[in-house]
Amino acid sequence: MKASNKALKELTYKIEGCLKCYKEFKKYSEEDRIRFREWYNQGPWFFPPYKKVMGFLGDGKVVFVCQRPSTGTFPDKKVKLFYKLIEKYGFKDAHITDLVKCRRKAKEPMDKMIQNCLPLLEQEIEILKPKLIVAVGNKVKRILEKKFANREIEIEYITHYAYRGKDRNKRLRKDFRRLREKYYITLE
Repeated sequence: MKASNKALKELTYKIEGCLKCYKEFKKYSEEDRIRFREWYNQGPWFFPPYKKVMGFLGDGKVVFVCQRPSTGTFPDKKVKLFYKLIEKYGFKDAHITDLVKCRRKAKEPMDKMIQNCLPLLEQEIEILKPKLIVAVGNKVKRILEKKFANREIEIEYITHYAYRGKDRNKRLRKDFRRLREKYYITLE
């Protein structure tokens, strides 16, 4: 097992024990609060391996960063497309993660949750030492450019796989072709 893979697994334990954004049930023990958070489907979520794509345990030179976990069932149609394109365009060993680590309702304030989770993302980046970070969506790109401005890591953007426009599939394929053409040779 690669050292980075072991370090990522250890980081998952740290993330699973974090309760910074989960304020409910404060009068209960931390162990119970973690259990309750899972019962309410609000705990941490990690992109699992699926088909040939490594998901969160990917340790290649590319990191895909999405905004927050879905509260839906894995894999839905949109995620299947995302994974299919990752595999098709040669990024199957990429690490896939989120800015916000826990599933929460979309109406909840994201800024505080992002602030709480950014140190965890920084730890992922430190473990993996990627050559390229791919922001999945515009908001993620703005946050990453600000956070990692002084580092020697390329940051690119792709359309979010859950984008609701009629041309989503076409835009995503175009974005992945661009990434492949621009970075594939230098990342091998």
